[in-house]
Amino acid sequence: MSWKVSPRKVLMVLLMCMITVYHTMTMLYYINGMDSSFLEKRYIIGTMTMCLAILLVAVFKLNRRLKMPLGIGITLMLLFVFPLITAKLNHQYIYHTVISQTLMWIPICAASYYSTLYYGRFPVGKKIIYLIYIWLIALSIPLIGIHLSGNGDRGSVIFSVYLCLTVVPLVLRETKYKRRYYPILCTLVVIASTTKRTGMLAACFGFAIFYLTDGNSEKSIKEKLERIIKILILGAIIIAVMTATMSVFGIDILERFSELNSDGGSGRNYIWAKVLESFSSSDSTRKIFGHGINSVFQSVTIYSDVRIKAHNDFIETLHDYGYFGLFLLVTFIFMLFKEWYNQFQEHTEQLSIYSFSMVITIFFATFSYFFIESSIINYMAVYWGIVFAERRLRSEGLEE
Repeated sequence: MSWKVSPRKVLMVLLMCMITVYHTMTMLYYINGMDSSFLEKRYIIGTMTMCLAILLVAVFKLNRRLKMPLGIGITLMLLFVFPLITAKLNHQYIYHTVISQTLMWIPICAASYYSTLYYGRFPVGKKIIYLIYIWLIALSIPLIGIHLSGNGDRGSVIFSVYLCLTVVPLVLRETKYKRRYYPILCTLVVIASTTKRTGMLAACFGFAIFYLTDGNSEKSIKEKLERIIKILILGAIIIAVMTATMSVFGIDILERFSELNSDGGSGRNYIWAKVLESFSSSDSTRKIFGHGINSVFQSVTIYSDVRIKAHNDFIETLHDYGYFGLFLLVTFIFMLFKEWYNQFQEHTEQLSIYSFSMVITIFFATFSYFFIESSIINYMAVYWGIVFAERRLRSEGLEE
């Protein structure tokens, strides 16, 4: 397979650029206080991005030698089609807002897989990956400023900053071993500045697991203990510095964590109970096939009139897509864990990066949005496609 510039490679680079444009529009919407018409244009860009990803998959599928493992292929296809079926069953209008936020990551993952399989490596160069990362960091700074000034209490204002975290696996795999801790430190500072507990915990645990599994997994117990001690010391230093910095803005990070028991994780316990209560009172058909796309926000309220989202992908999926939809989501996550187990057994060089990606995935899926009603998953979906393709290449002895 030639490594020359080709239409397929150009389209894949264009796809990465369009994903970034889509996220840029989201961040600019909150930075500049754009009106709703600007947000509408963003959703159109999202739909166009998804269509481009589907086109790429179709183009690569013309080469019959490029095959996806049957289990992954069927699961991704059902994850894409089933929400549309449930929407039809519940007489919902399928608008591009939902498509761009709920379904876009699936064809993106498939396009990344086939492009990596076709070229023997991911065809988007590291310079483009670095530029995307730097651009996201730059856009995050004014968002954090808005949040710290007291104008960003709504989670949606600061939520896009998490893109700096989900793009990290792509950055790390393109970064030399000794330089990997530069993006790690930069990302930690950015995420800590959000003062959001889910993001901070995900980042800290993710990078701790990355550090423990970095290099190879055959180190002695003494060496592993030394790594753990270094992590604890580094964590203590970061917490001390960030606590001192945030106190300038009147924000006590330690107090935020001490409130977990009293506020139930910003009311998550109460929200989860309300969503599960709504699901349990449903008829059998809706328990199996769900209430439809975005049904939690449309039908579940707290305090009489406040519309909510579940802040948990598993509970949201159960309500929106029923037992069958939850089964599909759990199946895909099981496949992600199966890949982690295989990498752990083989002591692959990418184990630490993949371990980090799994921690981020589980944290956001459990305490926020990731697979459902979220677009911060898109860069992670690109990474998963690369990982699945590299597994296929290794199994066929075609890896460069």
